Amino acid sequence: MGAGSSLPNQQVKEMELKPKMSRIEAFSKILDYTKALEKRNAVLEGCNKELLEIFGGLKKVGESLEKEIKTEEQKEPVPVPELTPDERFLKVVSKYYPRDQEQDIIGEIELALKEGADINCKNEEGINAIHIVEGKFDPVPIVKFLIEKGCKTYSSYPDETESTFGYAFGSGQTELLKLLLDNSTPEEIKAFSQNEKDNAFIDQMEECVKIIREKVTLD
Repeated sequence: MGAGSSLPNQQVKEMELKPKMSRIEAFSKILDYTKALEKRNAVLEGCNKELLEIFGGLKKVGESLEKEIKTEEQKEPVPVPELTPDERFLKVVSKYYPRDQEQDIIGEIELALKEGADINCKNEEGINAIHIVEGKFDPVPIVKFLIEKGCKTYSSYPDETESTFGYAFGSGQTELLKLLLDNSTPEEIKAFSQNEKDNAFIDQMEECVKIIREKVTLD
């Protein structure tokens, strides 16, 4: 076949068909893309609807809170009952902590006493200031101060379960116990000696010491 001769009929037909097939594929892809866009738009519309419902709910909550706040602001403030000098004194004593607060607490105690607080007043548990602070860390300085101001060294719970002396003894605070006993009146010493719970505890401790000494050689 020469260079100038025409192509076979089959090849001509294939060449004529190829562009037509490409257009059909393109239209098919466009159709698929259009459907995908429709689906996405449908999803977005659903999301927008949900978001609008959420925002609507949040708006209602905000309006409700704003109304409650305005209502609270319009209410008359509840008056806080003023503490009596005794209550203020006991509150100051109960928050005692040595070293960094000692001087501040002592100043507050002196102020409460000047306002008329009774140095020997008792809290709701029925114990006095020394009984309250001796359970704190390093109570000796504040106990000395309270004794100087006239606080009684002996104090016990109403049911006589524990006294200031009994606590000092039981907790092994020898300096505190000596301070209390050295500044006690005969009446206070007598009250301590008649406290059955304290005496029972002391007897128990003495028995423990006796057992230890019998079983352990102490240099």
